[in-house]
Amino acid sequence: WVACLLAHFGGYREALEQSGSRMYKTTYESDVFDGELSLYLMALVEAVYMLIGGLDNPVGDGSLRERKFPALILVALFGPIGCIVVSLFIASVVNQQARALALSRRHDENKAFISHALRILNIPKNLQSRVFSLHYYQKMGHDKEAFDALFNKKNLSPALENALLVYLYRDTVCSSEYFINKDTNYLIEVLRVLEFQVYLPGDYVARKGEIACAMYFVSRGRLAILVSDGQSPNVSEAKEVGELKSGHHFGEVALVDDCVRTAWVRAESYALVSALARDKVEPIWKYFPEEKSQLHKQVLQIKNLDRKRLAQHRWRKAYEWASNRSREARGISSCRRSTSNLRSSCGSNEDDFVTRHDSHFTTQLLGKRGTRSTMGIS
Repeated sequence: WVACLLAHFGGYREALEQSGSRMYKTTYESDVFDGELSLYLMALVEAVYMLIGGLDNPVGDGSLRERKFPALILVALFGPIGCIVVSLFIASVVNQQARALALSRRHDENKAFISHALRILNIPKNLQSRVFSLHYYQKMGHDKEAFDALFNKKNLSPALENALLVYLYRDTVCSSEYFINKDTNYLIEVLRVLEFQVYLPGDYVARKGEIACAMYFVSRGRLAILVSDGQSPNVSEAKEVGELKSGHHFGEVALVDDCVRTAWVRAESYALVSALARDKVEPIWKYFPEEKSQLHKQVLQIKNLDRKRLAQHRWRKAYEWASNRSREARGISSCRRSTSNLRSSCGSNEDDFVTRHDSHFTTQLLGKRGTRSTMGIS
């Protein structure tokens, strides 16, 4: 539009009428383009540069616009307007880019702070890599900064917050056995106090012997349950007895009793769990006593099962111990009979008896390869 005005009033039309189109023909290799089209393209180029503030000859010295009053009016009018339009366009692009990269920039800043702190504290490289892995997973899969902004009280009404929580937990916490046939209001109140926790592969969500103060719901990932024989505190002696996936829960005993963990729970992949702390749910139970009573019953059932398993384990250990003692007793009785036979065969020669006794006793206790037998001696 500006190019049309400039071509009509800026001297291009007059030049075309006076000199004809032949004077302004342009060529490309063997092709020849009409002068009228070429003049319009010249006006278009000047209009574009004028609108972006790049017109280097505003008064038109030595050009077709020279001493043309309408051309001066057009440049004086559209030059500043073009600069304003271009500046607004650039500002809009920059603003959009800034908003698109705002979260990424904040993550980069946090990563820089974390990296500096790790260097100051001389944290080992392998532990640093785990810290950065957690930071990267949160950025890509569960962005805490974004979630905090979303669930800020200033940004959501209570109704919207409840709707979002129910939707987010619909396939995990809400589908857990713990919430089957529970009051909807109780479910919403619990969802409000849940706390997200992220774990890397190999991290322990729970450790045997640690103080238990929260119940966990698995939202994402896979967890392994590890149990050791007896009271061993060493996780290397534990065996995997179960697996937890999305929708499962564990640790409900911690909500109603003062206790310690009785097993290890280890993340086998990147895991996202929701923690329900005892001090968060106790105020809710004041208004939902029936839910607390039901949980008490579930916990009693779990305790009874644990007692039965423990009793079975103790009986198994006792039976193994009694069997070993019985085998030891039979072995000692056999050795005593052999000793009596040796003494009677050796007569009064004490040195001969000691030598033959040691050799015979060693043969009873050692295997063919000279290693100790599995039969213990008390």
